[in-house]
Amino acid sequence: MPHSSTLESILARATELEDEYKWLEAIESYEKAAGILTEQDHSSRAEISAGLGYAFYRAAMQAGNRADFHSRMRQTETSYEEAGKLYGECSGKLEKAKALRCKAMIAYASYWLASTV
Repeated sequence: MPHSSTLESILARATELEDEYKWLEAIESYEKAAGILTEQDHSSRAEISAGLGYAFYRAAMQAGNRADFHSRMRQTETSYEEAGKLYGECSGKLEKAKALRCKAMIAYASYWLASTV
């Protein structure tokens, strides 16, 4: 199976899992997809990191305890930081806008982790 077909099938599976609210399984699919990409493929790596961040965020909202919630929110921040960095390395206007969205999601996740107002 060619590289792009494999990647597409993994991402399609991640989308199916998201539709079923199976966020932890979707995270596994995104991580598997990230392992396939090359270091030079900034745009695709950014998309996968952003998807991973969103899946961690949603998984945090389904957490059964505070420790899992905090852990997943920290992973949300990390994934969006990586995505923002990768989007910033791209030259298009859309990628620059997506980098700003990543910054917003980092701030939002930080809000959930703050111990004081």
